Amino acid sequence: MVKKFLSLTIVGMFSTLSLIGVAYSAAIAPAPALTFQNGFYAGAAGGVSAISNKYDNKAEGTIGDAGGVLNSRYANTTGNNGLTGGLFIGYEHFFHNKYSLGVELAGYYNSAEAKQTDGIVGQETQDDYIATLHVLNKVKQTYNFDLTIQPGVLINNTYLSYLRLGVSLARMQVNDEESISSTSSTAITNSIYNIPSDHVNVFGYVVGLGVRKLLTKNVSVFGEIDHYAYASKSFKNGTFHLRESAATADNLALGTYKRKSAIHNNVLRVGFIYNFGDDFGNFKV
Repeated sequence: MVKKFLSLTIVGMFSTLSLIGVAYSAAIAPAPALTFQNGFYAGAAGGVSAISNKYDNKAEGTIGDAGGVLNSRYANTTGNNGLTGGLFIGYEHFFHNKYSLGVELAGYYNSAEAKQTDGIVGQETQDDYIATLHVLNKVKQTYNFDLTIQPGVLINNTYLSYLRLGVSLARMQVNDEESISSTSSTAITNSIYNIPSDHVNVFGYVVGLGVRKLLTKNVSVFGEIDHYAYASKSFKNGTFHLRESAATADNLALGTYKRKSAIHNNVLRVGFIYNFGDDFGNFKV
Protein backbone atom coordinates (compact mmCIF):
# COMPACT_ATOMS: atom_id res chain seq x y z
CA MET A 1 0.00 0.00 0.00
CA VAL A 2 2.82 2.35 0.96
CA LYS A 3 4.75 1.44 -2.19
CA LYS A 4 1.68 2.16 -4.31
CA PHE A 5 1.20 5.50 -2.56
CA LEU A 6 4.84 6.44 -3.11
CA SER A 7 4.64 5.42 -6.73
CA LEU A 8 1.57 7.57 -7.32
CA THR A 9 3.14 10.49 -5.48
CA ILE A 10 6.33 10.33 -7.55
CA VAL A 11 4.35 10.10 -10.80
CA GLY A 12 2.24 13.05 -9.74
CA MET A 13 5.30 15.13 -8.88
CA PHE A 14 6.94 14.41 -12.22
CA SER A 15 3.68 15.22 -14.04
CA THR A 16 3.38 18.53 -12.18
CA LEU A 17 6.99 19.43 -12.92
CA SER A 18 6.47 18.57 -16.55
CA LEU A 19 3.46 20.87 -16.76
CA ILE A 20 5.37 23.66 -15.02
CA GLY A 21 8.23 23.19 -17.45
CA VAL A 22 5.95 23.38 -20.46
CA ALA A 23 4.29 26.53 -19.11
CA TYR A 24 7.66 28.13 -18.36
CA SER A 25 8.98 27.30 -21.81
CA ALA A 26 5.91 28.85 -23.39
CA ALA A 27 6.29 31.95 -21.22
CA ILE A 28 9.93 32.58 -22.09
CA ALA A 29 9.70 31.53 -25.72
CA PRO A 30 9.97 34.51 -28.10
CA ALA A 31 6.70 35.66 -29.69
CA PRO A 32 6.35 34.73 -33.34
CA ALA A 33 7.55 37.47 -35.71
CA LEU A 34 4.86 39.77 -37.07
CA THR A 35 4.00 39.16 -40.70
CA PHE A 36 1.20 40.29 -43.00
CA GLN A 37 -1.47 37.64 -43.55
CA ASN A 38 -3.93 36.73 -46.26
CA GLY A 39 -7.57 37.50 -45.72
CA PHE A 40 -10.49 39.88 -45.79
CA TYR A 41 -10.03 43.29 -44.21
CA ALA A 42 -11.94 46.47 -43.34
CA GLY A 43 -10.87 49.93 -42.30
CA ALA A 44 -11.36 53.68 -42.22
CA ALA A 45 -9.36 56.64 -43.50
CA GLY A 46 -9.41 60.41 -43.52
CA GLY A 47 -7.34 63.26 -44.86
CA VAL A 48 -7.22 66.41 -46.95
CA SER A 49 -8.08 66.94 -50.60
CA ALA A 50 -7.15 69.58 -53.17
CA ILE A 51 -9.87 69.79 -55.82
CA SER A 52 -9.54 71.54 -59.18
CA ASN A 53 -12.31 72.11 -61.70
CA LYS A 54 -11.82 72.86 -65.39
CA TYR A 55 -14.80 75.02 -66.32
CA ASP A 56 -16.23 75.30 -69.83
CA ASN A 57 -19.30 77.52 -69.40
CA LYS A 58 -21.10 79.44 -72.15
CA ALA A 59 -23.77 82.12 -72.52
CA GLU A 60 -25.57 81.90 -75.87
CA GLY A 61 -28.44 83.98 -77.27
CA THR A 62 -29.05 87.56 -78.38
CA ILE A 63 -27.76 90.85 -77.06
CA GLY A 64 -29.32 94.30 -77.37
CA ASP A 65 -32.71 95.33 -78.77
CA ALA A 66 -31.29 94.96 -82.30
CA GLY A 67 -30.86 91.20 -81.76
CA GLY A 68 -27.10 90.92 -81.88
CA VAL A 69 -25.46 87.53 -81.27
CA LEU A 70 -24.41 86.72 -77.72
CA ASN A 71 -21.74 84.02 -77.56
CA SER A 72 -19.60 84.34 -74.42
CA ARG A 73 -17.38 81.56 -73.12
CA TYR A 74 -16.02 81.34 -69.57
CA ALA A 75 -13.16 78.83 -69.49
CA ASN A 76 -10.95 78.63 -66.43
CA THR A 77 -9.49 76.22 -63.89
CA THR A 78 -9.96 76.92 -60.18
CA GLY A 79 -9.46 74.91 -57.02
CA ASN A 80 -9.91 74.69 -53.29
CA ASN A 81 -8.91 72.50 -50.35
CA GLY A 82 -11.14 70.43 -48.08
CA LEU A 83 -11.50 67.33 -45.95
CA THR A 84 -12.26 63.75 -46.94
CA GLY A 85 -13.09 60.58 -45.03
CA GLY A 86 -14.63 57.17 -45.56
CA LEU A 87 -14.73 53.40 -45.11
CA PHE A 88 -13.51 50.46 -47.16
CA ILE A 89 -13.47 46.66 -47.36
CA GLY A 90 -11.25 44.33 -49.34
CA TYR A 91 -9.28 41.13 -49.69
CA GLU A 92 -5.51 40.74 -49.95
CA HIS A 93 -3.17 37.84 -50.67
CA PHE A 94 0.60 37.60 -50.06
CA PHE A 95 2.81 35.30 -52.08
CA HIS A 96 6.50 34.40 -52.47
CA ASN A 97 7.12 36.14 -49.11
CA LYS A 98 7.54 39.39 -51.01
CA TYR A 99 4.52 40.43 -53.08
CA SER A 100 0.87 41.18 -52.41
CA LEU A 101 -2.29 41.78 -54.41
CA GLY A 102 -5.48 43.25 -53.02
CA VAL A 103 -8.94 44.17 -54.27
CA GLU A 104 -10.78 46.97 -52.48
CA LEU A 105 -14.16 48.72 -52.50
CA ALA A 106 -14.20 52.14 -50.81
CA GLY A 107 -16.56 55.04 -50.26
CA TYR A 108 -15.44 58.58 -49.36
CA TYR A 109 -17.09 61.91 -48.56
CA ASN A 110 -15.45 65.16 -49.73
CA SER A 111 -15.94 68.77 -48.65
CA ALA A 112 -13.73 70.67 -51.14
CA GLU A 113 -15.52 73.02 -53.54
CA ALA A 114 -14.23 74.84 -56.65
CA LYS A 115 -15.58 78.32 -57.47
CA GLN A 116 -15.63 80.63 -60.49
CA THR A 117 -17.57 83.82 -61.21
CA ASP A 118 -18.99 84.35 -64.71
CA GLY A 119 -20.33 87.72 -65.87
CA ILE A 120 -23.05 87.70 -68.57
CA VAL A 121 -23.16 91.24 -69.99
CA GLY A 122 -26.15 92.71 -71.86
CA GLN A 123 -26.54 96.13 -73.47
CA GLU A 124 -29.58 98.01 -74.80
CA THR A 125 -28.38 100.19 -77.67
CA GLN A 126 -31.15 102.83 -77.75
CA ASP A 127 -30.53 104.21 -74.25
CA ASP A 128 -27.09 102.63 -73.83
CA TYR A 129 -28.09 100.73 -70.71
CA ILE A 130 -25.75 97.98 -69.56
CA ALA A 131 -26.60 95.10 -67.22
CA THR A 132 -24.42 92.27 -65.97
CA LEU A 133 -25.61 88.98 -64.51
CA HIS A 134 -22.95 87.74 -62.09
CA VAL A 135 -22.98 83.95 -61.60
CA LEU A 136 -20.85 82.46 -58.83
CA ASN A 137 -20.43 78.90 -60.12
CA LYS A 138 -19.71 76.43 -57.27
CA VAL A 139 -18.89 72.81 -58.12
CA LYS A 140 -18.33 70.13 -55.49
CA GLN A 141 -17.44 66.44 -55.59
CA THR A 142 -19.67 65.35 -52.71
CA TYR A 143 -18.69 61.69 -52.54
CA ASN A 144 -17.05 58.92 -54.55
CA PHE A 145 -16.98 55.13 -54.68
CA ASP A 146 -13.74 53.42 -55.75
CA LEU A 147 -13.06 49.89 -57.00
CA THR A 148 -9.31 49.33 -57.05
CA ILE A 149 -6.59 46.71 -57.23
CA GLN A 150 -3.55 47.17 -54.99
CA PRO A 151 -0.33 45.42 -56.01
CA GLY A 152 2.36 45.68 -53.35
CA VAL A 153 5.93 44.82 -52.44
CA LEU A 154 7.06 43.96 -48.90
CA ILE A 155 9.86 46.23 -47.65
CA ASN A 156 10.30 43.90 -44.67
CA ASN A 157 8.02 41.80 -42.46
CA THR A 158 6.09 44.81 -41.13
CA TYR A 159 6.28 47.40 -43.95
CA LEU A 160 4.45 47.20 -47.27
CA SER A 161 4.58 49.61 -50.21
CA TYR A 162 1.72 49.47 -52.71
CA LEU A 163 0.02 51.04 -55.70
CA ARG A 164 -3.69 51.88 -55.89
CA LEU A 165 -5.22 51.59 -59.38
CA GLY A 166 -8.85 51.55 -60.38
CA VAL A 167 -12.10 53.24 -61.35
CA SER A 168 -14.10 55.80 -59.39
CA LEU A 169 -17.74 56.90 -59.53
CA ALA A 170 -18.29 60.42 -58.16
CA ARG A 171 -21.30 62.59 -57.40
CA MET A 172 -20.75 66.12 -58.70
CA GLN A 173 -22.96 68.94 -57.46
CA VAL A 174 -23.35 72.52 -58.68
CA ASN A 175 -24.92 75.34 -56.65
CA ASP A 176 -24.77 78.79 -58.19
CA GLU A 177 -25.33 82.21 -56.63
CA GLU A 178 -26.60 85.00 -58.89
CA SER A 179 -26.70 88.77 -58.63
CA ILE A 180 -27.27 91.57 -61.13
CA SER A 181 -25.76 95.03 -61.58
CA SER A 182 -26.80 97.68 -64.10
CA THR A 183 -26.62 101.34 -65.07
CA SER A 184 -30.44 101.19 -65.03
CA SER A 185 -32.25 100.59 -61.75
CA THR A 186 -35.28 99.28 -63.63
CA ALA A 187 -33.12 96.64 -65.35
CA ILE A 188 -32.15 95.30 -61.93
CA THR A 189 -35.83 95.07 -61.00
CA ASN A 190 -37.21 93.66 -64.25
CA SER A 191 -34.52 91.20 -65.35
CA ILE A 192 -35.32 87.55 -64.80
CA TYR A 193 -33.04 84.51 -64.65
CA ASN A 194 -33.06 80.91 -63.53
CA ILE A 195 -29.76 79.10 -62.92
CA PRO A 196 -30.80 75.78 -61.31
CA SER A 197 -28.80 73.65 -58.90
CA ASP A 198 -27.99 70.22 -60.26
CA HIS A 199 -26.05 67.02 -59.58
CA VAL A 200 -24.68 64.34 -61.89
CA ASN A 201 -22.79 61.06 -61.57
CA VAL A 202 -19.51 60.80 -63.44
CA PHE A 203 -16.89 58.07 -63.91
CA GLY A 204 -13.15 58.54 -63.67
CA TYR A 205 -9.97 56.83 -62.57
CA VAL A 206 -7.79 56.82 -59.47
CA VAL A 207 -4.04 56.18 -59.17
CA GLY A 208 -2.15 56.25 -55.91
CA LEU A 209 0.90 55.25 -53.89
CA GLY A 210 1.02 54.21 -50.25
CA VAL A 211 3.00 52.69 -47.39
CA ARG A 212 1.57 50.45 -44.68
CA LYS A 213 2.93 49.50 -41.25
CA LEU A 214 1.86 46.34 -39.40
CA LEU A 215 1.29 46.97 -35.68
CA THR A 216 -0.17 43.66 -34.51
CA LYS A 217 -1.14 40.41 -36.15
CA ASN A 218 -4.40 41.97 -37.37
CA VAL A 219 -3.99 45.75 -37.20
CA SER A 220 -1.99 48.02 -39.49
CA VAL A 221 -1.87 51.73 -40.31
CA PHE A 222 -1.14 53.40 -43.65
CA GLY A 223 -0.60 56.65 -45.47
CA GLU A 224 -1.21 57.23 -49.17
CA ILE A 225 -1.45 59.86 -51.91
CA ASP A 226 -4.15 59.47 -54.59
CA HIS A 227 -4.99 61.34 -57.77
CA TYR A 228 -8.53 61.31 -59.19
CA ALA A 229 -9.54 62.46 -62.68
CA TYR A 230 -13.15 62.49 -63.90
CA ALA A 231 -14.70 62.90 -67.32
CA SER A 232 -16.15 66.25 -68.37
CA LYS A 233 -19.86 66.50 -67.55
CA SER A 234 -22.63 69.00 -68.34
CA PHE A 235 -25.20 70.32 -65.85
CA LYS A 236 -28.73 71.59 -66.49
CA ASN A 237 -28.85 74.78 -68.54
CA GLY A 238 -29.86 78.08 -67.02
CA THR A 239 -31.86 80.86 -68.66
CA PHE A 240 -31.66 84.64 -68.42
CA HIS A 241 -33.52 87.67 -69.74
CA LEU A 242 -31.84 90.97 -68.93
CA ARG A 243 -34.32 93.75 -69.74
CA GLU A 244 -34.96 97.35 -68.81
CA SER A 245 -38.75 97.10 -68.68
CA ALA A 246 -41.16 94.23 -68.24
CA ALA A 247 -43.69 95.98 -70.44
CA THR A 248 -41.44 96.50 -73.47
CA ALA A 249 -39.24 94.43 -75.77
CA ASP A 250 -36.11 96.39 -74.81
CA ASN A 251 -33.79 93.42 -74.41
CA LEU A 252 -30.33 93.82 -72.99
CA ALA A 253 -29.58 90.08 -73.26
CA LEU A 254 -31.69 86.96 -73.73
CA GLY A 255 -30.45 83.40 -73.85
CA THR A 256 -29.16 80.21 -72.27
CA TYR A 257 -26.35 79.67 -69.76
CA LYS A 258 -24.59 76.31 -70.25
CA ARG A 259 -22.30 74.74 -67.62
CA LYS A 260 -19.69 72.02 -68.04
CA SER A 261 -17.04 70.79 -65.61
CA ALA A 262 -14.17 68.31 -65.36
CA ILE A 263 -13.05 67.55 -61.81
CA HIS A 264 -9.57 66.51 -60.67
CA ASN A 265 -8.80 65.75 -57.04
CA ASN A 266 -5.53 65.12 -55.19
CA VAL A 267 -5.92 63.41 -51.81
CA LEU A 268 -3.54 62.77 -48.91
CA ARG A 269 -5.07 60.31 -46.44
CA VAL A 270 -4.10 58.16 -43.45
CA GLY A 271 -6.04 55.29 -41.92
CA PHE A 272 -6.08 51.92 -40.25
CA ILE A 273 -6.89 48.38 -41.38
CA TYR A 274 -8.13 45.34 -39.49
CA ASN A 275 -7.27 42.12 -41.32
CA PHE A 276 -9.51 39.25 -40.24
CA GLY A 277 -7.11 36.62 -41.62
CA ASP A 278 -7.94 33.16 -40.30
CA ASP A 279 -9.90 34.68 -37.42
CA PHE A 280 -12.76 36.00 -39.56
CA GLY A 281 -15.48 37.23 -37.23
CA ASN A 282 -13.23 36.94 -34.15
CA PHE A 283 -11.72 40.36 -33.38
CA LYS A 284 -8.34 39.67 -31.80
CA VAL A 285 -5.98 42.60 -31.32
